[in-house]
Amino acid sequence: MRDASSWLSGIRSFSGVGALSNGEMESLAISLRIGFEDEMHRIFISASTSDHETLLSLVELVLESVRMALVRRTGVQLPSEMPGGFGGASVLMDGILSYRSFGKSSFLPSPYHERVNVLPSPFYGAFQRGYLVLTPSYLVSFEKPVALEKVLEEWKKIPDAAVSVIGVNIGISGFALRGKKALSSISDRGLVRRNNEDSCLSSTVEISRSGDRTRYNILCVADGVGGAGYGEIASREAVLEAYNSLIIGILSSSDEREIVRASISSANRRVLEEKKRRGEMGTTMTLALIRDNYVTIGHAGDSRAYLIDEGIKQITRDHKYVEDLVERGLITREQAKYHPQRNIITSALGMENPRIDLNEQRISDRTSLLLTTDGLPDLVDDSEILACFINYPPHPDLIGGLLVRMANARGGHDNTSVSIMTHLI
Repeated sequence: MRDASSWLSGIRSFSGVGALSNGEMESLAISLRIGFEDEMHRIFISASTSDHETLLSLVELVLESVRMALVRRTGVQLPSEMPGGFGGASVLMDGILSYRSFGKSSFLPSPYHERVNVLPSPFYGAFQRGYLVLTPSYLVSFEKPVALEKVLEEWKKIPDAAVSVIGVNIGISGFALRGKKALSSISDRGLVRRNNEDSCLSSTVEISRSGDRTRYNILCVADGVGGAGYGEIASREAVLEAYNSLIIGILSSSDEREIVRASISSANRRVLEEKKRRGEMGTTMTLALIRDNYVTIGHAGDSRAYLIDEGIKQITRDHKYVEDLVERGLITREQAKYHPQRNIITSALGMENPRIDLNEQRISDRTSLLLTTDGLPDLVDDSEILACFINYPPHPDLIGGLLVRMANARGGHDNTSVSIMTHLI
């Protein structure tokens, strides 16, 4: 059995985000890890604005600029104008910081005047270790790190202020993270395939409106199919589209089931557009939205979602021909593993009307969540997956890396991608 306490004591730094608003202003902070085509990107987004409509418009433009930067492999180009209201946005992607403000607020609400630097707008350049704090019209960097929650508590005392905080590799005692959720995504080409057609992401999003802070966690995996590299395009475009749609959805609605369904449907439309433009392609998708102790999962294809606690439970149904045969009693589960048509998928994005399953679950503070493409469960039994979560330190980077190595040790005949949420308890 793992010794979580001794492992937590060894943690010396972390990265995180937080958002806070007082009065009518609103703020948002995002931490995102996304992988596709053998690339992994680390992205932080922050925004604070004078009102909800301005925030919604600004975030939509920022997300699109990030999407284009990832697709084109260029720097982030933030919009130069923002109609209505005032505010600002920053994007820290792979160590490069982009920032721009729109309009001017009347104050710089900093309780730490002697420890901060105010960066000009617009700003583009390398980011040094430390905290970023975005007020409606100013980007502030701390010379010396302080606790993220302490920063938010200090700003909370200031009326009519909005702030988003990004902390990157900030020194901390691991015990201060006890009880927190940790997320990670890992994608690996495997040992046989020439390219990686999987895509994956994990993200934390915090939104603050009039002092009410709401935190979401997001996991997603997609397994693309198609000739001439189109499978990797399908999965990448689907994941980016679903994520951007999800963020706009949670800013606009409280119906999480509908948000997830609409995000996957939007991803399907994107894949269909690419399919018409390029050629035959498609992708599976499994998407999870977590708020407090509730998870909403949307699913199309044979990528999977598992809940893991004392045991392991698959909570998605594989959309495969052999799964239909098993449910009808025509073959056994064991026979399905070796059936000549075991790889035929009955639903995926890129179809005109794919089947999208929705599943809502209540989870405990000890429940972990695993989303995976089929490269893992094809080679590693559920009992072995469970053992990794039970016997190893509860950090998703460590567990995810172990699961990928296990799949490769069994032959690694397919791409393997996992997105994981664990609790640091």
